[in-house]
Amino acid sequence: MNSALLYLGFSTIFSHAGPLSINPSNSKINSGYKVLLKGFILELSNPKALLYFSALLPQFIDISNPIMPQLALLCLITLILDLFCYSLYGYLGFKSISIGIKPAVIKFINRSAGVMLIFAGIKMASVEK
Repeated sequence: MNSALLYLGFSTIFSHAGPLSINPSNSKINSGYKVLLKGFILELSNPKALLYFSALLPQFIDISNPIMPQLALLCLITLILDLFCYSLYGYLGFKSISIGIKPAVIKFINRSAGVMLIFAGIKMASVEK
C-alpha cells in the first residue's frame, strides 16, 4: 500500500496534465433518468462506499437498541452528506469550466496532491505495527 501511494504521488507530480476540454457538439444528451441510473450503478460499484458501509458504519450501531432504525438514520445522514458533497463538486466543476483554469493552477493542484500522497505513504510506512 505504501509503495502504491508513493508511486501515485510521484506520477502525479511528474505528470503533464492540462485542463479538460469538453466539446458540447460531440456529447449526446441523456435523459435525467439515464444519468441517475448510471450514477447509481457507479456508486454501487464503488469499493470505497462498500468498505464504508461494511467496515466503518457498523461501529456506530448500538446492538442493545433496534438495528433497523439506527441503520436507516445513518444511511439517511450519509445520503444527505453525499448529495451535498457531490452537488458541490458538480457546481465547482461547472464553474471551473465556465471561468477556465490556468495551466499553472492545475500544475499546482497536481503537485500538491502528489506531495500529500507521498506524505501519506511515508507516514503509513513509519507507523509501528
